Amino acid sequence: MNTTKALCLSIVAGSAIGAGAATANAQAVELDSFRPSSAQRDGYLGLESGRADLEKGYELSLGAHYTTHPLVGVVDDERAYVVVDYQLLTYLTGAYSPIPRLRFYIDVPVYAAQAGANEVLFGQEDGHFDGGGMGDIRLGVKVNLYDGRGPLEETGLAVALLGEVALPTGDDTRFQGEGFRGHPELAVDWALANGFGLTLNLGYLIREDKEIFNLHVSDQLTYGAGVRSPMLGELVDFVGEAFGAATLSGDSLGSEEQPLEVLGGARLYAGDWIIGAGVGTGVIDGFGVPGVRAFGSLTFSPELVAEPEPVVELDTDRDGLLDSVDDCPTVAEDFDGFEDTDGCPDLDDDQDTIADVDDNCRLEPEDLDGFEDTDGCPDPDNDMDGILDVADECPLAPEDRDGFQDEDGCPDPDNDMDGVLDADDQCPDTPAGVEVDANGCPVVAEIKAEMVLEGVGFATNSDELTPESFAVLEKVVESLKAYPEVNIEIQGHTDSTGSAEYNLDISSRRAVTVRLFLVGRGIASSRLTAVGYGEGQPIADNGTREGRAANRR
Repeated sequence: MNTTKALCLSIVAGSAIGAGAATANAQAVELDSFRPSSAQRDGYLGLESGRADLEKGYELSLGAHYTTHPLVGVVDDERAYVVVDYQLLTYLTGAYSPIPRLRFYIDVPVYAAQAGANEVLFGQEDGHFDGGGMGDIRLGVKVNLYDGRGPLEETGLAVALLGEVALPTGDDTRFQGEGFRGHPELAVDWALANGFGLTLNLGYLIREDKEIFNLHVSDQLTYGAGVRSPMLGELVDFVGEAFGAATLSGDSLGSEEQPLEVLGGARLYAGDWIIGAGVGTGVIDGFGVPGVRAFGSLTFSPELVAEPEPVVELDTDRDGLLDSVDDCPTVAEDFDGFEDTDGCPDLDDDQDTIADVDDNCRLEPEDLDGFEDTDGCPDPDNDMDGILDVADECPLAPEDRDGFQDEDGCPDPDNDMDGVLDADDQCPDTPAGVEVDANGCPVVAEIKAEMVLEGVGFATNSDELTPESFAVLEKVVESLKAYPEVNIEIQGHTDSTGSAEYNLDISSRRAVTVRLFLVGRGIASSRLTAVGYGEGQPIADNGTREGRAANRR
């Protein structure tokens, strides 16, 4: 018999509708053949693995399935009408493992919505098939017969036996219930490395024989195969399943009595939570096989965390460090923040011969240099002048930090030895033999003159002197030292290339660089003034290359 791509209820053309309807109304079946796995943590959607225990003893899951055209009618091999257009089934499942290798579970289905048509064929009023209601509740037990995996191992073979009964809680006049059913089943699965897995299920569904028009419903041999594969490590996996049934009795059995369906879905593992979703369709159409199935689920399934067995070890000195790691197991650690992990007390942490109880710096040894040696704290700079005692020629007299011989650690009250103390000397670096005034400065006459230092150059766009400049500036140093009465203004000039602001800035920086060089060679800073003029004082035409070169001085 050819059928449509949905569950097909065949009606023999020309049969008496009234008589057929009475028979059908009394012998309806529950259409949706999919039932969720007894525990989603096992890794499958509707099939079973070979394991029976749960990691922390229990699991709760809430799911929903939407199916299209689960029941249609055909006449003369042609689809003639729709009986049930769609069903929206929700379910709440729970599982509990009181001991290893044993699981009890329950599935409570609720039809949230359903749309039907042609109710008159079944002896019902229009709209009778519409609406929701309770489905048949399933109760089951699962026993693991063999498990080649340890409690925390993920690979190996496992075999389990299931026994399940369906209770008549659904409405058998609306294809939402059927009555008592029994379903023993065998599950065998292989958990492979890296999260891959395979499962095979084989069962026998015991149900009441029924004839609905010419559809024969009786005991069925159920079967299924599934595979799961990781997609993002242990975070997401993909599950593919195929499941079906074969009716074992009846005359002229057709494909509607041999349904086969495939499913594909993905599941996200987020700690104790599992989120699943997927779709399915029929391969061999028959009752219980929809045109399209879409489903999703949210599961709370606590993960197992291995807890090591407690190990009892001795702590003889009761200092909190076990004898196995205590270097002094009979003497308590002093826990003073110094080497507290070895278990031994440290009475003089810095070993400077001053006991910690009297040592203000118990982690820094006293330097014992004759200066405040009883407090236990080192004094690396006794006179606090910033020059360590090891390099200080006057460790008890602070350096005056006046820029004159400041590295020796000794104060210099009159740097230039001109008889005017530095405190009153406005020119503290006057060379010896030069006549000075009351302020300590040479008496000089101011003569204004200007000369260009040929050969002084800088790196491009920089205030860094070129190596060739040093020889020229050294000659300037010699001249200034020979004429200590001469004060100079160091000028920086540029051409007009670039902005005026930039040229003023770089000319100022270059003038300062030359001044610092001369000061570094011993020329008193008071004799030197650095000024940048930028492009403001050209001596040649900036419109020519030669003019610009002359202006850069």
